[in-house]
Amino acid sequence: MHNDKTTKLIVSLNKLTVQKTMTWMAIDAPENLVNGTQDIIQVVFHAKYNEKDFVIYSRKYRYYFDEHEWSWAEGLVLAIVTPSYKTLWETVEQTQALRDLFNSVSKQASGFNDIVEDLLNI
Repeated sequence: MHNDKTTKLIVSLNKLTVQKTMTWMAIDAPENLVNGTQDIIQVVFHAKYNEKDFVIYSRKYRYYFDEHEWSWAEGLVLAIVTPSYKTLWETVEQTQALRDLFNSVSKQASGFNDIVEDLLNI
């Protein structure tokens, strides 16, 4: 079962993102997030809130069935990190709240909402 505090945090971050109180920036995956792994991380979204650094990203990783058989799997990660992107805390449990946050963050960071609002105001 997912931690209720974690869900509340994710929902609060999503609310702040949608209200444009929290701004996320797309960055290349920092070495501290991929060192020692075979994970594939295309883009990382970073934001700061109350002196805390947050990152959210989608990672592709090898899911092993046994020692030699594997397939690619994908999952979202939300983490609190140091300014040099060392992970202090993370959640990888795939919940609807985490998917909703990732969707809001990627739309905001890409400028999707701004361009749609601009086009609708023509």
